[in-house]
Amino acid sequence: MALLISNAVEAKEIEATSEWTLLGPNDTVPAGLHIRMDMTTGEKWAKTIDETDDDSDILAATAEILADGTVVQTESRRASSSSSSSQAVSLHATNSSPNEDDSSSTQSKKEYKHVDSYDYDSMYRTLSSLPEDEQERFGGLPALEAPTSPQLPAEQRAQFESRLKEIWDQRQAALKDMQERYLANLPKLIQKRIETLVDYLSNPAQHLEELLLSQTQYADAAKEQQQTSEQEEEEKEEGQDDLTGNVIAVLKDLEYYLSDVDMARDFHSMGGWPLLVSMLSDVVHLPSTTTPVEDGTTAKQATNDTEKSITTSISPEKRAMIDEIQTLAAWTIGTAVSNLDEFFPWATEDYSAAFRSITPTEEGTLPVTPISLLVDILRTDLELPSLSLEPVPAAKREKVLYALGSLLRGNRDGQLNFIMSDGPSVLGESLSHVAQDMRETIDPTSQEGMYHGGAKFASRALGLADDIITEVVDNPSEDETQQMVSKVVIQSFTDITWCDSALELLDHGQDDKLREMALRSILVMIPYCGISPDWDATKAVQVVEKARTQWIMQETNDMHYEYRDELLQLVKATLKTLGN
Repeated sequence: MALLISNAVEAKEIEATSEWTLLGPNDTVPAGLHIRMDMTTGEKWAKTIDETDDDSDILAATAEILADGTVVQTESRRASSSSSSSQAVSLHATNSSPNEDDSSSTQSKKEYKHVDSYDYDSMYRTLSSLPEDEQERFGGLPALEAPTSPQLPAEQRAQFESRLKEIWDQRQAALKDMQERYLANLPKLIQKRIETLVDYLSNPAQHLEELLLSQTQYADAAKEQQQTSEQEEEEKEEGQDDLTGNVIAVLKDLEYYLSDVDMARDFHSMGGWPLLVSMLSDVVHLPSTTTPVEDGTTAKQATNDTEKSITTSISPEKRAMIDEIQTLAAWTIGTAVSNLDEFFPWATEDYSAAFRSITPTEEGTLPVTPISLLVDILRTDLELPSLSLEPVPAAKREKVLYALGSLLRGNRDGQLNFIMSDGPSVLGESLSHVAQDMRETIDPTSQEGMYHGGAKFASRALGLADDIITEVVDNPSEDETQQMVSKVVIQSFTDITWCDSALELLDHGQDDKLREMALRSILVMIPYCGISPDWDATKAVQVVEKARTQWIMQETNDMHYEYRDELLQLVKATLKTLGN
C-alpha cells in the first residue's frame, strides 16, 4: 500500500510572468493571477495581472453563475447572437463584422474600452431571457417598454445604457470571482481529495471506527430530537460539506467532479487512480487480517482465502461501511472512464507489485487490474452463501457492473483482461442466480432469494453482453490474430450459462423491460448458442412463442400499443433466426 500511496503526485505551483503560460495537469497557481480556460481543448492559461487587462477579457469560452449558485460553462457568443431561455450565457459585445474572428483577446479588450462600444440591444435581449430570480440577483433590468426604439429620448437611453453597464460589470465581477475560486484551484481541489484517500489508506481501521462512531452519534441525536429546525438542518448540511477525513464524503464528491474529462485526467496524472482502484479490495480496508500463506497454496487461492477471512471476521456494521466505500469507488471509476477511449488503458493498469506487499500473490500470476478487482467482488458475492453470510448489497453489485460497462465497452484490451480474470463466467453465473430466483419465486414482491431485486442487475448484464457481441460482429477485422480475439470474446459471452440464463429471464422475468432485454440478447446470441450440444433450440422457440402470446393478450392499458408492436417485431425476428 505504501507503493500505491507514494505514487500520488504532488501538485506544483507555477512561477507566473506577464506572458500567458499554459498550465500543466499538476500545476497550481498563486492567488491574484489572470486565469483563462479554453473549454474546447481543456487548456488553462495564467499570467500576472497588468493595467491593460480587462475583466471581460475571457478566452474562447466562459462560465455563468446561476441564481442558485450553480456554475455553468458556456461557449462565448458573437455580438449579434442571443441565447435561448434554457441556457445561461455570458455575452461579449463587439464592433466586429460577422466575418471577423471574434476569438482573439486583443479584440475583446477593444470591445469594452468605451461604453458606446457595447451592443446594449443584444445585451438586453439576452438578459431578459434569464429567469426572473437571476435578474433580481442583479437588482432587475431597466423597466423600459422599448429600449431598442430609435425614437427613445437620449436621456432615457443614457439611463438605460448606464443600468445595463452596471449589471454587466456585476456579472463580470462574479465571473472573475468564479474563475479564481474554481478554475484556478482545480488541481488543488483534486490534490486535497487525493490526500484524504491517502490518509484513509494509511490507517483504514481507525477511519472505519471513526466513521462508525460518527454514524452512531448521529443516530442517537436523531432519536433525542425527531424534528430538526431549519437552522439545524443547514448546520448538518454544512458539516457534510466538510470533507476533511471523511472518505465517504470525498468519494461522493469525486464521483461528481470526475464526470469532467479534464478533472478525471488530472486525477489520474496526480496519482489518485491507483488509490481509488485499491479501495475495491477488502484487504486494503483491513490489511491487518491477512494471514501467512501455507506451502503449496496458489496466489489465487491465497487471495480468496484472505478475502473470506476478512469477510467472516468483521462486524456487520463495519462490513456495511466497507461495502458503501466500495460501492462509491466502483461508481466513481465508472464515471471517470465513461467509455472514453482515451482512458481505456486505465482499465488494465497492473497493480500487482503494490498489492503483493499487502496480500499473498506470486510473481507471474495474473495482473491485478481495476477489471480483475471488480470481478473479484462479483466472485466473492457468489461464494458468500456457502459462508452463511448475507450477499453483496444490490447497490454494490449494480455499481460494480456499471464500472465494468464503462471499462469494457469498445475496449478490446479491457475485454481480454476481463476474460483472463474469468469475468464472463463469473458474470454469467451471477445472471444464472438471478434467473433461478425469478423462476423459483412465485411472488415477485417476496424478500426471499439471494438475488431479490436483481432485475436491474440482470438487465444491465445482458445489455453489456449484447453491446460487446454486437460491437465485435459489426467491426470485423482482416487480421487473423484479431479474428481469433473476436472469436474468443464472442464465445465467452455465449456459452450455455449465458444462453440459458437469457432464456430463463425471458420466460420468468417479472418486468417487461427485463424481458425485452433478454429477448434482444437472445437474438444476438442465437448464432453462437447452437455451438453448445446442451443448447435446446426447441425450448427456445417455445419460450419465445410463449412471450409473444403473453404480449398479444396483454391489455392496452398495461402496455402502450407502440411498445407492444415493437416487442412483437422483435419476437418475429428472433423466431426467424431460430428457423421458425
